[in-house]
Order: sequence, then structure tokens, then C-alpha cells
Amino acid sequence: MTLFFLVFLFSIFVAQTAFAENEVLKIKDIEIKGHSKVAESTIRFHVKSKPGDDFSVEKLREDLKGIYNLGFFKDVKIDVQDFEGGLKVIFVVMEKPFINKIIISGHKKIKEDDIREQLSLKENVIYNKNLLKESVEKISILYQSKGYLFVEINSREIEIDPNRVDLEIHIDEGQKMGIDKITFTGNKSFTEKELRKAIDTKEKNFFSFITKKGSYIKEILKDDRLRVKEFYYNHGYIQAHIGEPRVEMNKATKEIYVTIPVIEGDQFKVGELNFSGDPEVSEKEMRKKLSLKKGSVFSRKDLKGDIDGLTDLYAQKGYALVDIAPRTKTDLEKKLVDVTFDVDKGKRVFVGSINIEGNERTRDNVIRRNFKLSEGEVFDSEKLRKSKRGLDFTGFFSDVEIDTSRSDKDDMIDIDARVKETETGTITFGGGYSTTENLIFGGSVFQNNFMGGGQRLGVATYLSGVSTQFKISYDDPALFDSAVGFFTSLYNKNEDFLYFDRDSNGGNLGFRKQLMENVVGSLNYKFEEIEVSNINPDITSQVIRSQLGTTTTSSLRPRITRDTRDRRFYTTEGSISSLDFELAGGPFGGNNDFYRSNASVTKFLTVWKEKGLVLAQRGSVGVADSYGGEDLPIFERYFAGGTTTLRGYKYHEIGPQDAGEAVGGNSRLLLSSELRYPLLDQMNVTAIGFFDAGNVFKDINDLDPFTLRTSVGPGIRLFSPIGPMGFEYGFKINPRPDETAGSFHFRVGAGF
Repeated sequence: MTLFFLVFLFSIFVAQTAFAENEVLKIKDIEIKGHSKVAESTIRFHVKSKPGDDFSVEKLREDLKGIYNLGFFKDVKIDVQDFEGGLKVIFVVMEKPFINKIIISGHKKIKEDDIREQLSLKENVIYNKNLLKESVEKISILYQSKGYLFVEINSREIEIDPNRVDLEIHIDEGQKMGIDKITFTGNKSFTEKELRKAIDTKEKNFFSFITKKGSYIKEILKDDRLRVKEFYYNHGYIQAHIGEPRVEMNKATKEIYVTIPVIEGDQFKVGELNFSGDPEVSEKEMRKKLSLKKGSVFSRKDLKGDIDGLTDLYAQKGYALVDIAPRTKTDLEKKLVDVTFDVDKGKRVFVGSINIEGNERTRDNVIRRNFKLSEGEVFDSEKLRKSKRGLDFTGFFSDVEIDTSRSDKDDMIDIDARVKETETGTITFGGGYSTTENLIFGGSVFQNNFMGGGQRLGVATYLSGVSTQFKISYDDPALFDSAVGFFTSLYNKNEDFLYFDRDSNGGNLGFRKQLMENVVGSLNYKFEEIEVSNINPDITSQVIRSQLGTTTTSSLRPRITRDTRDRRFYTTEGSISSLDFELAGGPFGGNNDFYRSNASVTKFLTVWKEKGLVLAQRGSVGVADSYGGEDLPIFERYFAGGTTTLRGYKYHEIGPQDAGEAVGGNSRLLLSSELRYPLLDQMNVTAIGFFDAGNVFKDINDLDPFTLRTSVGPGIRLFSPIGPMGFEYGFKINPRPDETAGSFHFRVGAGF
């Protein structure tokens, strides 16, 4: 470009000489020549000179540089000509060739697709050396993040014709290196192990090829310096200084050593805690929210948490725009930090409009009835959180976001709810095997958000070698948009056991209502007709033979449930517990007179948040008995064994027997612990380990927690297109001589 630029300067000199008598030379026109692939508008955008401007050598020099720096041209020159009493400026460009093909060579450790993702250059576009340089830098960073710190990347052009080139990027990967040792110097109050936990950079280990830990990434190590500083600040060392990490690399031995220098300083504790401004909340109430206590170690993390807690406390009382600013005073001699929380409560605000977006199928009223806030009432942040939980809990949405925004009125705040709907229709099936029923299959079709109205409509069937069952159910959680829910079902069961046939037809209907926060009460009426026939003549059990004939059950069942789970599926925190009592016969009619009571509780606890490790513990107990002089019907008794009761044991394997046949019991106790670990978040694949314990007892007085049968085993759960699936194998602990060692279980749609 130098020769052309000299010609350009010479033409300027001639032009200035020719027009020496004029005081001002004007640009009359600007023309672009030589371009065919680059749009003229793109070139003109970088030309700051315009027709009508005064002629300026400096300005045209900047224009030339701007065009050249686009990276699309081999050369750029300027020609100046007389034109209509002024000057015409002509930019003449010579375009670079197109990239015909980009060839990646030399790579072995990283897939070519991953390398190509780093390319800023593309095939069939103009060759740009600036973008090539950028691509090489990005590929280099990719390799360094994988531990290839001495990677070398070279490129060359292969000319196809004057207008096309192939571009080869050759990679010399070098040897992979990992961080052998991370050392801290100057640390006295904390061990190196404690400090290493605070940073993201890790030492390599035996599993690094799987976990990818141990890589040296300059940007991450730079941020780790701030993480160590934050760690010290959160433990009272507010004068701590963290030096630049020193990195020593040995290419020959493939070793990397990182040293992080620390100057701890003194530890400071909390002095006086005061409040100022215009508090609306009592000082006693505010102090309850503070994690910082006088005399405790000062922590910036706790200080931030206290500000958030106080802000939320005010937001619960309508002061959503409260501003709480901490003022700290440091006593270097006493090593104390006094904190004053300055409160500017602002105006009390009310709920303006509640805006809903993203619901294409679900009706607005279904979403609005889950809001604990109404338009016009005082804003409350706690009610807003509960509203989000309610929407999450419906199961209609894969994502729920609730934000607030300023309204047109100063004393109002709008609520913006954005939902992302998920599929609410499910098709499930499951299978198994038992010595009684041979192969077992079950399936169901449910729509949990019928016509977008929030109702649940479903059909379920169960098939085995000796049994068929069919059930249709309907559930409206808010009947006519009221606080009362309604549910009903109809069913038919035909069972052909080895020792008798049993046919039953029945239905139920009921109502439910929220009694208090997280607590729901329900009342369910059931009517069922049961016929027992074709008792096997070889059966000697009098318990079974006494079941012959047709009876009816008419019962009322009140139930109370408390549910504090954070979500219905993939629960990580909270619990669900229930207590119910069923009374059949007596004032309700029917032939079967009995009572039954069941209690259960399942608690979820996150034991390792970073890894998503969740512990689920369940316990249930049930007791039942007849009254009026008759025995409890066999079909109302408890059994155990199988996927949902005691894994490792087959269906009805656990419990009292009569003449070698399972006849069930009047009481049952089940306990279970399950540890869940997510393997693949994207596919919702979870590994589980479980311990089950339980037994069925002949009479209520026989219930003994020290005689439980136990099992242990692993399993896999995943969410498939047909619903949640589970594969589990239970090993019996201390199996009896006539029992198998364990049992395999497969299910779809069932859960813990």
C-alpha cells in the first residue's frame, strides 16, 4: 500500500498547487471502485469524508486506514480529480480472495467439530487475516483449557486461483499438562486444604481424565485470587491481601506448580449493631433477622445476607422499594467493626397489574388462582414467593419466572409472570412378575391440564395373567374457580387367583379444601360391590373359603395432608405427610363393617447441594380391623412386597399366610431411605441407592418394629418420552432358606 499512498500524496500536492488561489477546496463527489464481493454500503460506512466537506488530507488518510482495516482488501488507494469546480475522491480497492475450504490438521486430542466451533472464519467468505488471528487465539484457549499449554498453531494459504484460496490450520498439540500442586504461602489461620476448597482451580488426580480437574486456565486462576480474598473477608480478615499467583511450568517433566501468596492481617469481630433512618419495623424484629451478632467474627457474606433479609422483611410489609445501606466503622486497635443499617423505607406500595405471558394452553384464571396476591392489595414478597411455588407445583410449566416492575403510579408495583408450558399429558406403563400373577402389565393415559382448565382426567388399566382392572378418574382442584376441589372415579376389577375369583365394581367422589398454609383436608365417599366366587376346591385355608359370596362396602374417609415440597417432581427439599381414617358399614350401610387408619410421611433433604445429592426418607403405618363380629375381609387387608412397598421381594411375598396362601394382615409398617444422585442433568438420569424395611402383621397387637424384613439395592431413574422410568434391583438382607436372593423391578410412571 506504500507506493499507492505516495501516489495519493503526490496527487494531493498537485491538487493543492492547482487550486492554490482558492481559499477552500470542496469535495463534490466520492466514488468507490474495484469492489465486487463487499457491499459498497459497507465500505462507505467507514468513509467519514462526505460530499460538501472541506478537502482534508488528514481526514482522507483516516478514511483509507478505515477501509483497509476492514480486512477485506489486499490494497486500497485514493485518486483525486477535478470535478464540477471542486474535487472528486475515488477510493480504488483490490479485494482479497474467497476462502474455498478450511482444512484442520494435526489434531488428535480434540474433536474437529469442537475446533471448528472456535473459528471466526467461514468457508465461502472473503479471507480476513484479522479473523484468522482471532480464530487461532480461540483455538489456543480451547487447548489450554484442556491442559495443552504448549500448543502451537500455524496457518498457510493454498492458492486455488487468483480469487480463491484454501486455508490450512495446522495444530501441534504438544503434551497435556495438569496442575501438580497448589501451594499457599503466608497462611496461618487456615490450612492449604481449606483454601483450596475456596478456589475453582484444582490439582490433577487419578480421575482427572473424567472430571477434567487439574487444568490450568489463566482467567480462572485470576478470578481465584478474588475468591481467596472473599474467603478471608468472610472470616473476619478484612485487611487480607492476596498476591498474584506464581505459575511454574516444566515442559520437560510436564509439571505445573501454582503458588498463591497470602498476607492475612488481623481477624476482626462485630462491634456495635445499630439502625438509623426511618424504620417501620421494630428494632427487636430486625435484630432477629441478623446473622451478625455482637462479638462474633465479622463476615461480609453475612452482612450481605443480613441486608437481603432486612430488605425482604420490609418487602413483606409493602415496602418493596426499601433501601438499606450499611455503614461500617473499623476500630483498628480493638479489631472491631461497627455496623449501622441505614433504612430508607420509601413509600408503601400496592400491587398494580398482574401480567401473565407464555401461557398458550393454560387459561389465565388457572394461573391467577395460584397467586397469593391480588391487584390492589399491599405488596408482600413472601406471598410472591408462595405464588411462584404454587405455579411450580401445578406441574403445568417447565419454568416459571416472576419479576416486579415499577408501575405508572409511584405507590404501585406490577407483577410480571412468565411461564413456559410443558407437556401435561402422560402415557405410562409398567411391568413385573410375581409367583401369584405371573407377568404383570399396567398402563395409563392422563391429561393433567384438561382443555387448559387445570382439571385432571385419566384412564388407567392393569393386566396380568389372572387380573384385569380399569379405572377412569376426574379431578378439579378448584371447582368453579372456588377454594373447594372436587374429585371422582369409577372402576372395575376382575381377579382370577389360583384360589378364587373376585369381581368388584365401584366408585367414589369427594371434596377437598385448603385448611391452612400447606395443609389440605379432604372427605371421600366410596361405594363398592365385591363378588368372590369359584374358590379352588383344593384350597384348605378357611380364611379364603370364608370369603365366598357378594358383599358391599360403603365408607367415608376423611384425610388431612401437609405438603411443603419445593416441587412435585424431582423434589429436593420439604416433606409430605398424611393421616386418614376410613369407616365402612354402620351408619353408611353395606355388608362390610371395618375401620382403617393410615399415616405416612416422606421427607426430602439435600445433603450435598453442589452435587445435587438428595436423601428421601419415608415411613408409613396402617392399622385396620373389623367390628360387629366378622373378620376383616381379605381384600381390605394389608400386603407387602414389590415396587411400591418392599423392593427385593415379590408381590404379596411378605405377610401372614394360611395353609401356604397369602391372606394379608391387619397392620403394616414400612420404612425406606433413598439416596439420589443426578448422573446426567440434560437427560434427567438419576442413580439411586435404597434401603427398605417393612412387614405385615396378623393383628394390630402384633405390630413390632423389631421384626421387619429388609432389603438394599441400586437403581436408575430417567425421564423418557413416555414418562419417568425406574429400574431397580433389591437384595434381601438375611433371606430365608426357601426365598430367592432378591428381585428385579421395572416401572414407568411410579415414583418415591
